[in-house]
Amino acid sequence: MSARPRKHLFVSYSSRDHAESPELLERIFLYVRGLEKSRNDAFSIEVFIDQDRLQAGDLWEAGIERALDHADVALLLVSPHFLASDFIMGTEFPRLLERHRNDHIPLVPVMLHRCAPENNHRWFAQAQWHPRGPGVLSLVPARAELDAILTQLTRHLYAILEGRAGAPTPAPAPAPAAPPAARGIAHEADGEAAGGMPDGMPGGTPDASPGAAPGAAPDDPAARLLAAALFEELGEAESRALAARLVAGIAQLTRAEGDALFRAVRFCIEFQLLMADDPVAPAALQHFLGAPVDDASAKRLLKELRERAPTGDFARTPVRVNSYFFAFTREREALWKRYFDAVLEEAGGEADRQRLASLCAIQVQYGFLAPQHLVAGLLSRFNDDWRPVLNAYQSAVPDPRHRPGAFESLQASQWNCWLVWGPSIPICSCPQWRGVYAHQYGYGDENNSLPVIDLSGTEGRPRLLDPIAAAFDAEGRGAKWVQLTGRLRWAPWFLRAAGEQDADDASDDHFDLAAADEIDAPPASSRWPAAPAQANLYRDDGLAFRHDSDGIALQVDGVDRLSNDHRVYFSAYLWMMFLVATAGEEPGLGPALLRGKAYPRPDAPGRRDAKLWQHLLPAFVHANVADPAALEFQKRVLAHNAMALLHQVWLRRAELFEADDLRAGLRFHLASASDFSGCGCAVRYPSGTPLVALMRERLEAEPDREFAAAVVLPGCTGDDPGRPRGLAEHFASCRLPELVADYFDSVKPRK
Repeated sequence: MSARPRKHLFVSYSSRDHAESPELLERIFLYVRGLEKSRNDAFSIEVFIDQDRLQAGDLWEAGIERALDHADVALLLVSPHFLASDFIMGTEFPRLLERHRNDHIPLVPVMLHRCAPENNHRWFAQAQWHPRGPGVLSLVPARAELDAILTQLTRHLYAILEGRAGAPTPAPAPAPAAPPAARGIAHEADGEAAGGMPDGMPGGTPDASPGAAPGAAPDDPAARLLAAALFEELGEAESRALAARLVAGIAQLTRAEGDALFRAVRFCIEFQLLMADDPVAPAALQHFLGAPVDDASAKRLLKELRERAPTGDFARTPVRVNSYFFAFTREREALWKRYFDAVLEEAGGEADRQRLASLCAIQVQYGFLAPQHLVAGLLSRFNDDWRPVLNAYQSAVPDPRHRPGAFESLQASQWNCWLVWGPSIPICSCPQWRGVYAHQYGYGDENNSLPVIDLSGTEGRPRLLDPIAAAFDAEGRGAKWVQLTGRLRWAPWFLRAAGEQDADDASDDHFDLAAADEIDAPPASSRWPAAPAQANLYRDDGLAFRHDSDGIALQVDGVDRLSNDHRVYFSAYLWMMFLVATAGEEPGLGPALLRGKAYPRPDAPGRRDAKLWQHLLPAFVHANVADPAALEFQKRVLAHNAMALLHQVWLRRAELFEADDLRAGLRFHLASASDFSGCGCAVRYPSGTPLVALMRERLEAEPDREFAAAVVLPGCTGDDPGRPRGLAEHFASCRLPELVADYFDSVKPRK
């Protein structure tokens, strides 16, 4: 007869805690060691506590490494010493986290002494803490209460090792009840993506038997959430009744109740938004009422629920999505917003919205990271309705009965073609990009990309994404295949304008984290200052330059895989933007504008009436920026096309421009480009040969020297404090989002 298989429990703790709190640690060890004496014919349990397993003369690091490799579950005794330990946070915890992600071993964190672990690693903000409350073991006042908590904890660990459904949940430690306004998402980390809802979230009647009743009560929080998120169009009474029956079916399948049932319902809603062809169709969840399961998405949902229910893991294990994730999320942005609103309604507390994220971690199997910002697209902006665009074109071109407008016709054609699918601008190093900024993640097309935000870094340098994008210049590429895991968030709730104060006048910059730890309260605000160039990502107040998309953003939790393969495709515009002006100068500003138009003054109400886009002539190609060879080739094609376009304008200048402008002399100033900001600062993530350098090569070889003298290129592609103010402040790529929004408002004014 073969020996029973052995299961391993690894205990991670700081030896300094054992030295300072020996009685508490030995009490914990006493209960945990008792697991080794459990009578189970199916398996035995080995508990690894280093002081027990390592003897004098042992190679302790090698012994711990072996134990980490064999662990089936890990108990983390978290404290300030735990977080300050170089070995734990540099070796032990990263290895456990790697095994948690790859091998799905459970990690069970226990708050030994009061601390703020979410400041050390975002995983702690997502974890389900033990004892619940959250409680701190060192603050439990009586031995009997501590023993009760440790008894429940060891039962929980045993159930995990046994793989048994319905593992008992550790009892809450004695702690004061949270006030109603603080319930919901109060203990999620500031600015970090959150996993499960916190303890105390209403999720059904605790004493109910999930499978006994034909339906949950219509006013059950989980039923209200489901009705509001997916079935709003049915009307309140019908949607509540249907949701109550579905929640009862989910409870019967998962054997969950209370908080766990609420999380299971959240999981189902998010899964539908991520996967289902029609997530709001009442039939989409009918399999929970006994209907046949004939849909692939429904089959996967049932499979996922069955796998997650035994451990209650509705949040930590990622949901894997493929390429349709980007289009689905774009299309369902309003549904995600409705869902987040419904979660907040059940959680209570307006400030909690700043910390809210999807319950599910989402692993995107296939996508490209590009260090650029998708400005907008005509088709998306006007819902594929060409009439406003056609009307705007007609109004931009002068009536030939009054004056010729050949240049206006050419300019409007080029400008509209450039905007059709949505051009992207480079991330710059100037003040317009200070704060949190988003990369583009997806496939390049505006309907197949999302903003991806990395909050892990400091001083505007995202720790996870910056090293990837910083390597693009040496690799000669503009995008790279990256597999990311993250959570969806509503950007206007957790990002704010730089310098903007929240309603309660609380400033994040002056928030005292140490004091907050003393009073056990979260910051009054967790909103992050965001880059002004990406105003449409965080403005929620209807300002003119806010676009109608990009409210939803993916906050990255981890980078899982990279690929250096060149046989990949990410489509994006390569473009150069030329300011067509005269040879004159407007003192203190820059090139004199056509037809004597003046630059907007700093004290003017706004730039919209100036219609500055009418002076810009774009040249562009659609390119594969992920393949270095294709990118280099298409950059040279763009330089050739741009010179050909400008030369044709130059040769036909007599029919395109007015006599006064011709007498003053024409100039074509390179204002900005897809790899040149034009604001006087260098782009943050260059990629291969600069377009400015290629244009300079073409210009030096141009035989028409009079024309060549009319093309004005910048002296460098990086920092240039001598850049004319008019070019830098009005026509740089960092200002194009506002210019484009002004154009949109002129096409179809916002109501």
